[in-house]
Amino acid sequence: MKSPPLIIGHRGACGYAAENTLASAALAHAQGADLVELDVILSRDGELVVCHDLYLDDLTDVSPRFPGRARADGLTYILDLDWTELCTLRVGPRHDGTPAPRVFPPQPLATLDQHLGQLATLNDSTGRRVELYLELKSPAWHADAGRDLCAAALACLTRHNLTRATDPVIVESFDPAALKRLRFEFKSKLRLTQLIGENAWREADCDCDIMRTPSGLRDIATYAQAVATNLDHATAPFVRAAHAVGLDVHAYTFRADALPAGFVTTETALHFLFNETGLDGLFTDQPDVVARFLRR
Repeated sequence: MKSPPLIIGHRGACGYAAENTLASAALAHAQGADLVELDVILSRDGELVVCHDLYLDDLTDVSPRFPGRARADGLTYILDLDWTELCTLRVGPRHDGTPAPRVFPPQPLATLDQHLGQLATLNDSTGRRVELYLELKSPAWHADAGRDLCAAALACLTRHNLTRATDPVIVESFDPAALKRLRFEFKSKLRLTQLIGENAWREADCDCDIMRTPSGLRDIATYAQAVATNLDHATAPFVRAAHAVGLDVHAYTFRADALPAGFVTTETALHFLFNETGLDGLFTDQPDVVARFLRR
């Protein structure tokens, strides 16, 4: 019998709280998420900072707090600040207003260690097993700066005794070279997910169109247990092709306040995504909305 689809809290419950913060992650846990998805980036002094963007300008109050720290492109990068500086910043709604204007109180940044500690505490206190879905942000960009994000993330997970395929963590990346390093160089037993985006996004040195083909999916199956694709490509034929080579399929990102094109209600959108395509999991900004649908 097929397992119920997974509810993946995208950057926590970022439809209601500042993304990737402890508050957002705790809310996703409370709203019924099966996994809490977080992004990780290295600071100048080597802390694993939970944040989606490599730079801070669209999310935080970095400009008034640290004037003159921007690079030539006008952006201030996490990699250029120490954790003692970063922890003074506050994360709010995105300044660019995407996906839709959202209003909630600002929250501090947090480290991966802090998030892992909170998740373990919440699981212990509730008796639930909510897992971490960890995205390694731009490993090649880190490598160009002389930093090994893969090694740093694995070291942190190991400190928290997260090393086995049965442990409550999945590691994901758009970069297939990074995931292959984890599997074959580091011999990691952790579950891995290959994120597939669009070539125009330039997330990694790979061809996303080829990755979606049967031969591309067969290659992914040699090092990963799942693929995660954007909603535009979450179709029944793609899901069937991935399942045929033993891969689960997750899709990103369902937003109740910005429904996929062609849908006017959350019910019809979620019915299509789960019942028509056969997805194994869905990233969402509103875990409670997806949980209510699945309960019904």
